[in-house]
Amino acid sequence: MKTWKLGTTTYTVNNYAKSSETFQAYDKTGNGIHFSFSAFPTADGVYNVVSNSASLGSGDVSIIAFGSATGSTYFSTGGDNIKATVKVISSSRLQIALPDTWVKNPTTSESLKLSASLGDL
Repeated sequence: MKTWKLGTTTYTVNNYAKSSETFQAYDKTGNGIHFSFSAFPTADGVYNVVSNSASLGSGDVSIIAFGSATGSTYFSTGGDNIKATVKVISSSRLQIALPDTWVKNPTTSESLKLSASLGDL
């Protein structure tokens, strides 16, 4: 499946984007999830989910999930020892499996569970 779940809401991927250090997925209405690496992965691997404020090592990933309509943004906390599994499909495409991990909205202090099963379109 090509989805991510934030709290009780499931989002379906409409498109992907990438930069030199991030892999991003968006639904049709602009909600999104961003995975940030120290460098875009070139080989399959397992990455430690860390706090968004942490310096990223070669085996780390930080995550941001956001809602376009609500303006709410949630950041990975890194406090639950979760690992994301990444499979490289091409130089611009990844498959990512993320089990439930805690993310937090710094404005409201609300914490939600985030999970993802992202694949190539």
